[in-house]
Amino acid sequence: MPVLNGGVGADTLVGGDGNDTLFGMGGADRLVGGGGDDRLDAGSGQATLLGGDGRDTIQGQRGDYIIDAGPGNDIVELGLWPAAAVTLGPGADTLSLNIDPEWRGVTVSDFQTGDGGDRVHVALPSDPTWDGVTNPFARGRLQLIQDGADVLLRYDGTGGAAFGVIDVARFQNLQVGQFTAANMSGWPPDGSPPPGVSVSGGAGNEELVGSVGPDQVAGGGGSDTLIGYEGHDTLTGEGGSDIVTGGGGDDQLFGGDGDDFLQDNRGSNFIRGGDGHDRIDASNFGSDFNDLHGNWGNDTVLGGRGGDWVVGGQGNDELKGGDGADAVLGNLGHDDLDGGAGNDVVRGGQGDDVVRGGDGDDYLAGDRGNDTLYGGAGADLFHTFAGAGIDRIRDFNAAEGDRLNVLAGTTYTLRQQDADVIVEMGDGDQVIVTGVELSALPPGWIFVS
Repeated sequence: MPVLNGGVGADTLVGGDGNDTLFGMGGADRLVGGGGDDRLDAGSGQATLLGGDGRDTIQGQRGDYIIDAGPGNDIVELGLWPAAAVTLGPGADTLSLNIDPEWRGVTVSDFQTGDGGDRVHVALPSDPTWDGVTNPFARGRLQLIQDGADVLLRYDGTGGAAFGVIDVARFQNLQVGQFTAANMSGWPPDGSPPPGVSVSGGAGNEELVGSVGPDQVAGGGGSDTLIGYEGHDTLTGEGGSDIVTGGGGDDQLFGGDGDDFLQDNRGSNFIRGGDGHDRIDASNFGSDFNDLHGNWGNDTVLGGRGGDWVVGGQGNDELKGGDGADAVLGNLGHDDLDGGAGNDVVRGGQGDDVVRGGDGDDYLAGDRGNDTLYGGAGADLFHTFAGAGIDRIRDFNAAEGDRLNVLAGTTYTLRQQDADVIVEMGDGDQVIVTGVELSALPPGWIFVS
């Protein structure tokens, strides 16, 4: 896949017959795709972007653009404060608009209405009065307005949302009644509830896109991209190394086989990686609860701002709870765990783990295996038992309220060894509290329960 970079001047970049990537990088550029599935990225500044044949992706932000996507089912993505004159061309195209308070407007000359036509998706700003599921046309947040021979798509953020009134796009030579829910990414313009869709992939590598309703989207045997948008969706990657992205609403995401990337940054979500070395990312935005599990393979699982359940499963996993009171559980394998901010429960499970509590009053256990534990700031409670192996606590701080809990039925002895305190539990099981003088520890720093 050839990549052409234009630099900061006024450049002309022309793709060939393959799948090309063209970056304008600012300046009065002209980017011309070829016969393949090309990506044209104008960056900021002035640019003319011509997609050509194939399924092209055309992107720009903070610029003045003339865009002709050409034949094929193309994607035109515009953000921040563009001024764009857009011709979508033949095919079922998607116009994706990430609006901003300084939005200057987009004019589309040939938008095809109806269920088999083009689609516009507006990334709505964060709004505490909106649940992410209710149709924004019913609430007046989005409006289709007849303006002479054209139709305006207007966003009205007054009364609770982040922005004011923005005329997002002008569709030339159309009537309001010609637009359907399919044209609005599933939101019925009459304000009725979105019905949702069912989409399934085949053997190839496909992009499978839901609507804004409660969608069922399933990949096939290839490495697919699944997008849910708003609504309570179920997205299943199946075979291949898939990219699975939820949106607003409480979603269920399943990676299936392959090394998958699963991301959902809004709502309360249930995410399972399945087989393969997966990355699960729920690390941004709201404070909702997420149930995240890597399953099999060496996974990376990232929680969000709320109290999440972050579980590794089998394999050597990297787990981060993020903010909030999280449960971070390694299970099998040699795992690296971090509770993050908040009062977390962090447990290594089987294997030789690194267990970090982060800020807050955390509960930490290496469980079985030879583990290394860091409580972090706060009054942390470390847990051990006979059969736990050899654990090392690297930052025990009695002055902050750290304590060591020994499971009932476990007998132990204490001794000083050089700069460390050794808790002996028999059969080779120990807790080594590093950098601590036994004589300086207060009563109750170790207890049985």
